[in-house]
Amino acid sequence: MAGTLSAGVNSLILKLDTPYDTIRTSDIRDDLIKVKVWSSTTAGFTPSDANKVFDGLSLSIIIPNLTPGTTYYVRYAFISEIDEAQITYSSELSGVPIVASAQTVDISGYSAFVKNSAGTAFTPATAGLAAVLNGITTPVYAWTITGGTLSSSNTASTTVTPALSATSVSVTLSVTGVGIITPIVKTIVMAIVNEAASPPKYATAYLYQWATTANTPTGSSTYTWTTGANSGYTGSDGWSTTVPTNPGTALLKLWTATKPISALASATTTTIDWTSGAVVGSISQNGAFGATGSTGVAGVNAVTVRVYKPAITIPSPPTGSSTYTWATSTLTAPSDPTWTLSPPASTSGLQGQTLWAATVSLTDAATSTTTNVNWTTSSVIAQSYYATNGTNGATGATGATGATGATGATGPQGPQGAAGSSGTGSQGISARVAYAVTTTTPAGTPANKTETGDTVPATGSWFAGVTWQTNSPASLSEGQFLYQVDGLYNPATNTTNWIGIPYLSSLKVGNLQAISANTGNLTVTGTITVFGNTTSGILIDGSGISIYNDSKLRVRLGSI
Repeated sequence: MAGTLSAGVNSLILKLDTPYDTIRTSDIRDDLIKVKVWSSTTAGFTPSDANKVFDGLSLSIIIPNLTPGTTYYVRYAFISEIDEAQITYSSELSGVPIVASAQTVDISGYSAFVKNSAGTAFTPATAGLAAVLNGITTPVYAWTITGGTLSSSNTASTTVTPALSATSVSVTLSVTGVGIITPIVKTIVMAIVNEAASPPKYATAYLYQWATTANTPTGSSTYTWTTGANSGYTGSDGWSTTVPTNPGTALLKLWTATKPISALASATTTTIDWTSGAVVGSISQNGAFGATGSTGVAGVNAVTVRVYKPAITIPSPPTGSSTYTWATSTLTAPSDPTWTLSPPASTSGLQGQTLWAATVSLTDAATSTTTNVNWTTSSVIAQSYYATNGTNGATGATGATGATGATGATGPQGPQGAAGSSGTGSQGISARVAYAVTTTTPAGTPANKTETGDTVPATGSWFAGVTWQTNSPASLSEGQFLYQVDGLYNPATNTTNWIGIPYLSSLKVGNLQAISANTGNLTVTGTITVFGNTTSGILIDGSGISIYNDSKLRVRLGSI
């Protein structure tokens, strides 16, 4: 029974792990009815009603109204309905509550201004400032400035324009609000620096074209110095400022046109004239197409089939066989009549029994239309449990007899008393199975997942973007996996605990090609064809080995 204690504002937060049975360690305890918590500022204290701070059913408990900075000691216990007087106390935990954050004011968005060498403009020309507040209700703003002008003086944000005569800009923000008598003040200083003379800057611009032979560029483009991007080419001659998509034509070349450029340090863009001074050359070439490869080996079909049977203990596998039709994903009933293709439609008479499923994994060639199912090799696993009914409640009390009428006339009969209500036992824990169709393998976490209500795992659990479902799909597409995960629904807590990482239920494989395998002894009833046919290739069959070339039999091992 593990628990953690963490600090809150003027409080402590106790979080408890889900309690499991000490013998059946995978089962959640269903006998617990509440949790009790005790707290004291004295270490080693004894729990009592005087220091009890919680008595209810929850695994996340807040202990409020504590003094910040003071160490508190906490113990807790789970209470069982079997014997509420039997209490096992936890070990002692400790924590220190924290105080609420203070009221603060700050300013964001400020930076220095750079004045050009001519002294006529700034970079940036303006700067946007914003108030950053913490813990202030209904704020009132007051901005003031020295060395420039403000776009607004009483809003949450403002824009600063520096004065050409200023050597720096000073901005002050004063804020008041609910409960604040003295304004909270924040002042910043924005520096003004002069642009120094700089040497010219240099770069190389590029154009690209896929072609057998390249022409000379005829247009112009714009080079942006801050990003190094060449854009806006005006020519209609097949050249572009980015590498075009490869058209895939054999032996086609990728050409580039390069041109060096220069500009003053203050320049932001430069217009490039490509009609002169450009050097054109190829930098890559597509290869020739290779010969067409041989046809790949046919793929296979794969699926897991199952039949059902309710029983007290695990039954023997079904006897006999069934037939599975791949085109319709249908299965014929097994010859053993005690096993059925679907679970019983009614649970009447099945209380206290387990629903068992016999499963067989089938794999067959993609060309097969049907496959025989041998049930004697099946695996029998538990699917769900039919809970027993609870005991009836006590009989209700008899209603009071009506009053007797006056002498001489019979009085009316008194009303019949209300019938007593019947008690119903609580529903037991039930097994659940959820399925997910995906093309990926599951994440390694979480090891277990608990959902509120009788429901499947949330979308994205173990598989990003995948929705879980309660029924197994009738068929899969090629390359898809069918994963399943087992769970237990507890009506007492209205939660479903999904246990363990999902495991593979079935998959459907497409064509298998380029396989290397150590087959061991291999028996082939047909013909093995290597590299072609009777025009050019090797054929191996029951009569021998034949090697053909140019439509002629060149070598024959066996009968001729």
